[in-house]
Amino acid sequence: SAGRGESLLAPDQDNGLILADYPDARHGEVKAWFIPFAEDLNARLAAAGFPLCKGEVMARNPVWRKTLGQWREQFTLWAARRSPVALLFGDIAFDFRPVWGDPARAAALRAHLARVLVAYPAFLAALAAEDAKMTVGLSFWGRFRDDEPGRGARTDLKRSGLMPLVASVRLLALKHGVAATGTRARLAALAAAGAVGTPEERTLVSAFGTLAGALLRQQLADAAQGRPPGTLVDLRALPRAEQDAIRAAMKRVASFQTAVR
Repeated sequence: SAGRGESLLAPDQDNGLILADYPDARHGEVKAWFIPFAEDLNARLAAAGFPLCKGEVMARNPVWRKTLGQWREQFTLWAARRSPVALLFGDIAFDFRPVWGDPARAAALRAHLARVLVAYPAFLAALAAEDAKMTVGLSFWGRFRDDEPGRGARTDLKRSGLMPLVASVRLLALKHGVAATGTRARLAALAAAGAVGTPEERTLVSAFGTLAGALLRQQLADAAQGRPPGTLVDLRALPRAEQDAIRAAMKRVASFQTAVR
């Protein structure tokens, strides 16, 4: 979410490093320097309020700390193998954006990714199949889905609203070689390329704002009441007009998701 510029109030860490190329003879020296550096980086982010990633998608994990050449090989390997792990890691990594250092390395890696996906189109098909498992939180009759364990009946507005839209837009952006990472920026680029119509872009941007706004307001309310901000929202308790807007946004997302797939 940070790579897309779309973090709300409960993000964890997802980060890595693109190192400058170095001679093989210096590997031990470089590794010895970056191990404590990355540990300290992740610890400082955790202290600042960004919890450590439970899946260890962080710079302190050597899987996420590579030279540009190694990252190119990694992206190619993920696309070629299409294993569940490759799809998961690709789904996370392909939203990357640079936040410090020479941005040319990130731009070069983004350009390589575009070439890789042209060479391995089956990866996008496999990613589409995974994305299809995320469905919007509406029943056949248009009622909001109960995503809450136990006696509650709240809807996970991130999993059942935002993520199907974010994932579908990302999939289409990757297919068309769009370099932008933010959902709205991707939609703008796709519209400029003719991959989506301008009216559809506006509708989807509006849907994104409706869903993200409702989720953020719930997180602010959670925080105000001393609860950890989460992603479950009691949609049934919202005013009728807001319920109708969220329901319409979900239907639009579902239609777009089907078309993209």
